[in-house]
Amino acid sequence: MTSSALAQVDDNEQNTIDIHNLPKYCDYFKFLLVEELALETDYRELHYGKCSLIGKLKQDEKGYNYLENVQINDMPSECRLPESCLKILLHMCNKKDFQLKSSHYYEIVGEVILFNNIKPEENNANFLTSRGIVEQVQFFDNVKKQEKLLKYFSETYKPAVNVWYANPVARAGDLIARNLELRIMREKLQK
Repeated sequence: MTSSALAQVDDNEQNTIDIHNLPKYCDYFKFLLVEELALETDYRELHYGKCSLIGKLKQDEKGYNYLENVQINDMPSECRLPESCLKILLHMCNKKDFQLKSSHYYEIVGEVILFNNIKPEENNANFLTSRGIVEQVQFFDNVKKQEKLLKYFSETYKPAVNVWYANPVARAGDLIARNLELRIMREKLQK
């Protein structure tokens, strides 16, 4: 358990039973929406593993790169979000390896992580994931301590993608719609 997280709770009531119900690592690049990561509030439910996302790249004044959501015109109007209303941080260990242009559309391939907003310098050494959250929360039997720890994580960390590579794309909204159709078909076939 990280020392910062451990400081949030009293360690006298540690759970000595085996940890169970751990998320399984996704070892293929599952297509996700920016919205799925940006809107997840329970980090225990966040995707664990490899992923692929499509969105519009933006860079903030501090030099951080973000992937913004794309409006999907094929979606029913009640489910459709305006373009660029949600974003997810892109963590790139070697920025020089990427020649990304702001306001262009990209497919981002990488791994879902949780980015420490309070101490960003710690992000290059260790990545926290949804599995790490589950492991640390299950470390305590006391529900109030679990809730306190979850609150600490939600205040300190934000979902991000550790970028492995990026490809420019055209017609991003159409590509997202087709990927969603394929995902739905795969899920139906697995049932």
